[in-house]
Amino acid sequence: MDVASAPVTAVVPTHRRPELMRAAVQSILSQDYAGPIEVVVVFDACEAELPDVELAADRTLRAVVNERTRGLAGARNAGILAASHDFVA
Repeated sequence: MDVASAPVTAVVPTHRRPELMRAAVQSILSQDYAGPIEVVVVFDACEAELPDVELAADRTLRAVVNERTRGLAGARNAGILAASHDFVA
C-alpha cells in the first residue's frame, strides 16, 4: 500500500457549534490528497445535521450521534470506532 494515497478517516467531534463543524468538514474535504477521505462527524448529545457539501467520488461524509454527552475524548473515541479506514486523523 502506498502510504501517500492510503484511505484516511478524519474524525470531527462537535457539540452545538455548527459553523465551526461546517468549516472543519469543508477544509478536510478540500485537501489535496491522492487517497480516499472519509469524514466522520460525531455529534455529542446535540442536534445532528450534516452540512450540505459537494463530495468528490473518493470522499464520504457520515454522522455518529452520541445520545448523551461523552465529552471530547468520548466523541473522538466514538468516531474512531466508526472509522472505515486504518488511518485516522
